[in-house]
Amino acid sequence: MTTTVASVINNRAARDVLIYEHPKTIQFLKIAGIALGGALIAKVFLKTPDLSNRRIVCLGAAELVYALLFRKISGALLHSNLPSYHNMRAHVYSEGEYKGSSLYYRGDLPILSLKSDNAFEAGEAQGYLCGNAILQISSRFPVDPEYLECQMFKDFKSTIPKENLLEIEGLVNGYNKWVDEQSFWKKAKPLTIDQCIYFHTIPEQEHISSRAFKIHRQGFQEKWARDHFEDYGPNDSPNGCSVFMEKDPEKGIIVARNLDQPSRGVLGTYTLLIKRNHMSNKNSTLEIGYPSITGTLTGINSNGLILAINTADARPPDDPLKNLPICLYTRYLLETCSSVLEVTAATEKSSPSNPFHLSVADKTTAISIHFFQNTHRKVYETALKDCIQPLISYLTQKPRPLHYTRELEDGKCLYTLNGRYSRGIEGHDAFRNDKIKPFLENRNNLPLEKVLELPRVCDENTIQKIVFDNSGVHIAFDNAYAGRLPMQTISFEEIN
Repeated sequence: MTTTVASVINNRAARDVLIYEHPKTIQFLKIAGIALGGALIAKVFLKTPDLSNRRIVCLGAAELVYALLFRKISGALLHSNLPSYHNMRAHVYSEGEYKGSSLYYRGDLPILSLKSDNAFEAGEAQGYLCGNAILQISSRFPVDPEYLECQMFKDFKSTIPKENLLEIEGLVNGYNKWVDEQSFWKKAKPLTIDQCIYFHTIPEQEHISSRAFKIHRQGFQEKWARDHFEDYGPNDSPNGCSVFMEKDPEKGIIVARNLDQPSRGVLGTYTLLIKRNHMSNKNSTLEIGYPSITGTLTGINSNGLILAINTADARPPDDPLKNLPICLYTRYLLETCSSVLEVTAATEKSSPSNPFHLSVADKTTAISIHFFQNTHRKVYETALKDCIQPLISYLTQKPRPLHYTRELEDGKCLYTLNGRYSRGIEGHDAFRNDKIKPFLENRNNLPLEKVLELPRVCDENTIQKIVFDNSGVHIAFDNAYAGRLPMQTISFEEIN
């Protein structure tokens, strides 16, 4: 993609792309600016031959103040929180084996193959083989010790089934074994079970913080909720995960998705494909995620069932957390269901703890399930500002179920963003709809995956681009703007 000087001046998004595409150049300019300014300050001080200790201290202080100010100003001008670029050809994982499981590359795609139905052993292999990746992720996602003591975290922890908790314990044990084997200079702190559980809360931070703010309104919980709501609040960005599904006469059901998550410079770099080879009554699965969690964000199983989650802009229930965390719930469905029909039946009996959108596809059809869409907030609250008719509809309608399902229609694309979906209401992701609808209506013969490159669909938080069709899984990943990258393919023959 070519970025002109004019577009950079007039368009912040274009400027961000330019900075992202040339990280070394930007870093060089920052260092050069500090060095040049420091030299000019030194020149002023060195004009006087009297170099007393006091003058040397003043020179050092001036240099330090300048460096800090320059870094802050340049960071504001150059969007310094933009994550660093990662080239998929730079292999960050070390291939290896551990108790029958293995980590290897297919092309530039890292694959962790877990060949154990024993939850602890599977977790242990993941922790050991992915030790360095987990170290890098934990360093960028530190956990506040106070948070591990708050009631909201204890509620979250209590929802994790014993088998999943055993796998997390195995992951921690395997990682700590890896740490023990490192040299003195590479030594890292051991990982705790609570820290690993914290990684599983990351996909749900917005809703967990919202619950903490509503239910636990005193002391640390309120402060933590407020701080985290600023980081993960719904008004931070009009962008987020997106999933597009359609039926193609040649490629079958196509599922194209961008996973959006602030990468902090590591989640894209350490994206990982995880194969779970079950010999028991569970389905074998392939998941695209990262090594610090044992749950599923995007995946396909041995029956061709595809699942992908998006966070949902809806208020969670008032009651304490009691159901599975979303990434573990999605994994449960992937391992136990074989079709859209079975997923529908399972979700009628259970649900995750918080509002989420779940896109589901098999070889013949696709649906999007929207959890907790009708709690508290009136679905017409925005429209009420404009006219009275929605109020009449709201008062006269029958009570709606908590969850809502949309189905794929022939000749149409079913897509899911992050807004609220209910009967008669379409998701209110207006910023992205302004780009998506014209593209889908006028795409001609362009493949569906091209929608993942659109502005606002692909942005600085897009870390994974994934397309499923009947030929295999096509994947690209980076710390930002992954939707613009060419994908690499892994066929179903290689997966099974």
